[in-house]
Amino acid sequence: MQPIFILLISFLSSLLLSTCSTKTNKEKELNSFHFVAENYNSQLTHPVNQVISGYLSILNGLYHTDTVYVQQSTKHLRMLTDSLSTLQVTVDSNLHKIWIDNLSNFNAELQALEMSTYSNGWDEAKMSINMCGIQLINLLAQIGYREQPIYIFNEPDRQLEDGYTWLSLQKTSTNPFHPADHHVSSAQNILQECK
Repeated sequence: MQPIFILLISFLSSLLLSTCSTKTNKEKELNSFHFVAENYNSQLTHPVNQVISGYLSILNGLYHTDTVYVQQSTKHLRMLTDSLSTLQVTVDSNLHKIWIDNLSNFNAELQALEMSTYSNGWDEAKMSINMCGIQLINLLAQIGYREQPIYIFNEPDRQLEDGYTWLSLQKTSTNPFHPADHHVSSAQNILQECK
């Protein structure tokens, strides 16, 4: 009887610990972006501004629940990131690798978004847009982007444990994942302040 009691206590303890760590995982995810200021290179400013503009265009389509607009914006941004990966910039080899690797990760999420808008429905597209935002934030953090503040938002959602994450150039934003809500959110983080 005693071994069963010990096993039961062990199981309940591990369950309690995993529940506690799940609650802090969201906080960790929002703070997991490490802004690398020393990687900043002005040669990447114009290409990155184009990427940010394309991403914001996708969010605009999401906010207006316009699948065709999201598809076209995604295709355009994916083609842009394809061409930017061949861009010749005179940066050190380490920064070039960071740029290419993170741009490739972002491009892979754009490909997933492109496929989901054609075949898997709006909920799957939302998840892909969420992942695109996370990859873009990581890209911007890794290259030390500092031309303008990047505000990071995260809103809880019953369909997604960690909620939806997006970025903006403004301190406040309506949630593009739930446009009918009209609730104005304040940014939880500023990219350039992530340590």
